[in-house]
Amino acid sequence: MNSSASSLMLSDRRSHLRASFVTESNWSKIAGIATASMSATCASRERDGVEGAVAASEEGGDEEGVGDEGVGGDDEEQGLLRNRRSHRRGGGGGHTGGAAVCCFGDDEFGHMLADILRKNGVEDEGVLFDKHARTALAFVTLKSNGEREFMFYRNPSADMLLTESEINLNLIRRAKIFHYGSISLIAAKEAGILLSYDPNVRLPLWPSEDAARDGIKSIWNEADFIKVSDDEVAFLTKGDPTKEDVVLSLWFEGLKLLIVTDGEKGCRYFTKGFKGSVAGYSVKTVDTTGAGDAFVGALLVSIAKDDSIFQNEEKLREALAFANACGAICTTQKGAIPALPTTADALELVGRGK
Repeated sequence: MNSSASSLMLSDRRSHLRASFVTESNWSKIAGIATASMSATCASRERDGVEGAVAASEEGGDEEGVGDEGVGGDDEEQGLLRNRRSHRRGGGGGHTGGAAVCCFGDDEFGHMLADILRKNGVEDEGVLFDKHARTALAFVTLKSNGEREFMFYRNPSADMLLTESEINLNLIRRAKIFHYGSISLIAAKEAGILLSYDPNVRLPLWPSEDAARDGIKSIWNEADFIKVSDDEVAFLTKGDPTKEDVVLSLWFEGLKLLIVTDGEKGCRYFTKGFKGSVAGYSVKTVDTTGAGDAFVGALLVSIAKDDSIFQNEEKLREALAFANACGAICTTQKGAIPALPTTADALELVGRGK
């Protein structure tokens, strides 16, 4: 790896949880590219859920999120999904230094996703294709307020058949931060990597609500820092997410940072030494798909650059303002990948304030 950020996503047949790792980067798209291109496009791999969108209607573009119209390829090739520019498959652009470990079906959706990763500078040495299972699909219906409803097609899909022996653990050992799932958690802990967790609850992917709570909490206490939404706090605790004592019931000895995102209101933060909130940004929301990935990706970049933010409240607040900006910008366009902002986009919004 070079000195750019690295993101890794994986799933396994036992828990289907998401993982990513980060080294260092100047790009706010880093973790978001690998996260969104697999979990927010059409690979609904994780049992704990995805922020998904139909690949065939994904609005794509270059580094600034501008899509390509029309149909590309010659007559012989344009029938292949991976070659059809009319699907507007998500951004191209600068090298992000990501690395993906995942399993797609050996089908057009799978090859299209692998192509998205490559075009966004994400290393694909850990990408596998299963000839006996299809790429999982997640379809999103947008409500008038920009919120989403999900419908998933899998059971089984290629991601559910990924086994431990197929995972490239060396990619994890080289990381600085590991945004984790399950199988590779041991390798990450042994390497002394900071562990980040985002439960990303999607109930349709679990057999029951209790199964979701049990599965999420089974690896909760392994994290160094955790990001949850206010809705997820309510789900996990069965309490009022606006109350501090309810949020702090999720705290455990050894946790360095707990973040609660409150949508357009911004976020709250809790550490051993201080707590507070950082206001969000007022934008015209079109589609909230990928906003959480953008927020987490931006925060991971800041921590990878300087992990003293766990002890420095001023630095943490700056990092969270940047993450809030990335999440806000991501809601202003349809889709996940094309809406991911660059560092310049986010800093401009931070500079403008509310």
